[in-house]
Order: sequence, then structure tokens, then C-alpha cells
Amino acid sequence: MKKAFKKTIMATAIAAAVGVGSASFAYFAKAPGNKGDLLFSPMYLSDASWETNMTLVNSSLEYSVVAKVVFRSALYTEELLDFLVFLSPGDAWSGDIVADGSGNALVSADDSVLINSESFASIDNPVSYPLQVPQNAGDTSAFGYFEIIESAAIPTFGITNAFGAPAAIFPEVQEDGTVDKKDILAYYNAFVKGQAVLPECTTANDVCTLNVLSGTTTISAPAIGASMGINLDTFMDYNNFVGLDTGQETLLGATTAITRQEIDLAMAKDYVVTPYKCSDTSGTFGIFSYPTKETDFAAVIPGVNHDPRILYANPPSPNTPYLPFYEAYFGTLGIDNVVYGIRDMSENTTTPDNPIISPAPPQQTNQHPYEVNLVEIGCSSTSIVRSFNSDGGPQEGWLVTSFPSDPRYTGAPVSASSIQYDASNGALSMVWRKSAYTPGVSL
Repeated sequence: MKKAFKKTIMATAIAAAVGVGSASFAYFAKAPGNKGDLLFSPMYLSDASWETNMTLVNSSLEYSVVAKVVFRSALYTEELLDFLVFLSPGDAWSGDIVADGSGNALVSADDSVLINSESFASIDNPVSYPLQVPQNAGDTSAFGYFEIIESAAIPTFGITNAFGAPAAIFPEVQEDGTVDKKDILAYYNAFVKGQAVLPECTTANDVCTLNVLSGTTTISAPAIGASMGINLDTFMDYNNFVGLDTGQETLLGATTAITRQEIDLAMAKDYVVTPYKCSDTSGTFGIFSYPTKETDFAAVIPGVNHDPRILYANPPSPNTPYLPFYEAYFGTLGIDNVVYGIRDMSENTTTPDNPIISPAPPQQTNQHPYEVNLVEIGCSSTSIVRSFNSDGGPQEGWLVTSFPSDPRYTGAPVSASSIQYDASNGALSMVWRKSAYTPGVSL
């Protein structure tokens, strides 16, 4: 199925709003225009009441893009599902994580994902990919995050014919730039097997991607008509140079010249500022996600058995993760503090009754840094505000969160956002927004 009408409208809108083309940047960093080649969702949620929709947009009108989507669990980054998305120029994909009675699954009727090795999904034949049950007791497939790694950008007109004019790579291209998904699949499969090359990616370690992807996550409770959405955390110049496949884990930094230190530094934040407001019918949750942690623990006993990904020499090598992750699990250099501060609307500050310690060993709950951490800021008895003042504390103000520094850069590689909810009018309303922050800097 071709989506010519949808693509024509989307292509026009994208060209007007954000521009098109293959502009590249000098170094790996957060994408200022929200178009890039590495994207993260800080959270997804799927159970009997909640479901999550995700969209992915190819803003280029000249390139088809193939991207790998990976879903991971909230506690130990276990890979739960991976699949490829095939986007022709100006194309978009949409899918949902839902509870299906036997677990959680990705469902989509969009023809950008495969239903088998040869055929794409459709309205009459939608796909349903089950999320695996995590190995670790206490972890779940109902709550986690996902990452999107651009694998290849394939130009529509990428070769020169015998007359010196540009010729199409694909056997058929529509007037609006639509490319048949089966043609994209065939060329990509040949590229992965080394039987075809991308015109701009012909030698080892060439950059095979462009900064053209953007996306959103929307979490909703359909039964009560409540929803909230957020743009994906988007980074540019990850520059993957390998044709990625499914069924095998793809670790960050493994298929690019970008080091783990560079990835962590681009995500590092010294301070995060989150406004909050709470009452008997309203409140605020903070979301702190650490997508580069990649622990993938199985039956962890701190200091005894572990995933070698987080074990490194001293001093740390460039491809190893944020140092306090290691400290939290093995305690060799001590456990650092994540420090919370509260300011009310009159700029008054308060001191906590007891310090909140983090990163936490994996058997402890509700403390950083599991991969996804959902914390109540105020005002219940278990909230951060109450930890400062057991009598209640301010019902409106700001939470300031600071992080222990790595020896190589300041702050921590964290994605920070918040959910403000209000049920005062008998209906639940929610707003999901990114938190303001001071970026970390290299030391």
C-alpha cells in the first residue's frame, strides 16, 4: 500500500515548518531543531488502563530512511522488543504499545513495519509484536522506555546514468516522491548483506545516516479520555555506519565512531528544574530516565555477578558509562548523592529532614538510577516535598535536582521531564513537559 496522499500533505508541512535536506553537524549533540539520527522516549506505559502511541517522521523529501526501534525495561534495561521501520521520503509511522490480555505488545496497521520477512502491515493485516517478559523479578514490560537508532538513509536519486544524469536507485518512484516499501526493503537487505552500497557510504566507517528523524510519545487512558504527549529526546550526528538487523542487541556506541563518553556528555545535566503544584485533586510526578545506563542485569548480586558492560578499569575508558552507575552497584568509590532542593513561589528554600541517597543498589526501590524513575514531587506522605517537611511543605513551587559528577564531565546523563495532573473538575487532565536544565560540561 502506498500512502501518496498522506505523504504529499506531510511533505509540504515539514518543508514549511522545519526545512528538509541532509544538513550535517560537526559533532554529536542534542538536536536544536529536534531532527536527528538517535532518539529516546523517556517513558512508555501499558496496562489495563494505559497505552502508549509513538510516531516517527522522516523529514527528508529526498531520502528513504530505515531505523531500528528498541524497547527496554524500566529497571535493568532488558531488551524487550526490537524491529525496523521503513520510511520513504516525507513518510511517518505510528504504532501503539497496548496490553493484549497475555502481556504487552506493539500493534500497528501502518505499512512502514514488517508483518513477516517479506510483507508489510496494513489495515487489513496489522502487526502485533509481543514484548518479552523481563528475566528479573520485579521488572516489567508494562513500563519502560524506547530508543530509535537510524540505520541507513537511502537517496531516491543516488547514482548517475550513462548520460551523466541522476537516476533512481529504486525501480519505481512516484511523482510525489513516494517509494514502494518493498523496494526499500530489498535495497536495505542487500546493503546489510554487503551486496549493495549507499552512494554516500561506500567504505568502512562511512556515515550512512542523516539528521532527519523526529518523533513523539503520547500516553493515554482511553476509558476516561485522558492523554499527554511529549517530543522524543533527539540527538544529531550519532552517525551509525552499520546496517542494523533485528534479533540481536545493539548497544549504544557499538556501531558508530561516537564514544560512550560523548553520548553521556551530550545528555549530561548539572541541574534540573521542575515546577510542581499539588492539592487534594492535583499533583506532579517527575520522570528521570537514564537511557545510556544499559545494565541489562539478570539476577544481580551487587559486587558478585554483573554485566561486564558497566565494569571498567580505573581511570574509566572512553566507552564506559557514567561513573556513579558503577559506584552504586559495587561501592568501590562510594555512593554519590542526587540532591533535591525545594523553592516555594516566594523563593524561600527548605532543608530536608533526611538526605535522599542515590544512585541506589538495584534491590532498593523508588530511587535513582533505575533506567526509568517515576517520583512523586508533592504532596502525599511519600512525596519529595514531604521528605523535606513532614508537616506538609509548600504546595506550589520548584524542585531543583542536582547530580553527582563523573570525573570526565559534570552532571549526569539523564532525561528529565514531569507530569502535572488535575482531577478537580471530575475529569483527569494531564500535561507532560520537558524539565529545564543546566547542561553538563566536559572536565
